[in-house]
Amino acid sequence: MAHGDVLGEIIAVAACLRVTLEGTIGEWRRRSGRPAPEGHAPTFGMCRGASYGALLVFRERVPQVSWRLAGGWGREAVSMVMPDGTSRPDVEGRIDTALWPGGMVDADGRWEGHFWIEGTIGDGGSRVIVDLTADQFGYGPFVVTGADDPRYRANVLPGAVEAEFTRAEQAWGWNLLADHALSSGLDGPQGSWVSPGSYS
Repeated sequence: MAHGDVLGEIIAVAACLRVTLEGTIGEWRRRSGRPAPEGHAPTFGMCRGASYGALLVFRERVPQVSWRLAGGWGREAVSMVMPDGTSRPDVEGRIDTALWPGGMVDADGRWEGHFWIEGTIGDGGSRVIVDLTADQFGYGPFVVTGADDPRYRANVLPGAVEAEFTRAEQAWGWNLLADHALSSGLDGPQGSWVSPGSYS
């Protein structure tokens, strides 16, 4: 499959998954009694659960791309270094302090902690970011862009990023995968498409 075809498939899946995500978040906020803060997008604070779900969906739906979680901590982390310039003990082996602040720079120019997924297309191919909750920072409902997009800075080390996700966020991601399978008409454990006229 050509690079452009793969990118088109990624965008199509992201658009479809974003619609599912809106319903999943809306239902969760309603049932939990935890609305988004006044003046914030419904996706506010939901990037890790959404990213974990996106990882599961994209690994199933676009398996020809190698997918992983990515993210970074921004200004909310205050500082990643001790007064003497050494890494804080709690970030040693987890955070690349040379890339602090990280995450995503919002529309006002502030670095905010944020998580997303990244994919590598082909062997040593181009890298792509898929972000389903960029709207909380003043951007569109979802972003598909190159991994060199200056709005993103992953400072959580690749081998440590999954540990940043709580069990509840991982479970929330599995729920998003299930919701997506139901809303997309996917059938069976492999998630194969069922054509609209094939229902008995």
